[in-house]
Amino acid sequence: MMIQARGRYENGRIELDRPIDLADGTPVDIAIQTTADVGDDENWKSIGMERLEQEWDNDRDAIYDDWRRLYGLPNS
Repeated sequence: MMIQARGRYENGRIELDRPIDLADGTPVDIAIQTTADVGDDENWKSIGMERLEQEWDNDRDAIYDDWRRLYGLPNS
């Protein structure tokens, strides 16, 4: 699951603007990009699309690449 959140770095901690729905102690990976680096929404969309493509293009989901054959449907 990927969650985008905004916040700020202060006193050695990252403080989120709004809480997110995760249980305390949930392990997370964090990629930091400062707002000054983002520029506009297009950069966020690009980052999100890259992450989606990484998540989607994997061996576990490769079975669905040819979903028409998998479900016995003709190619259109």
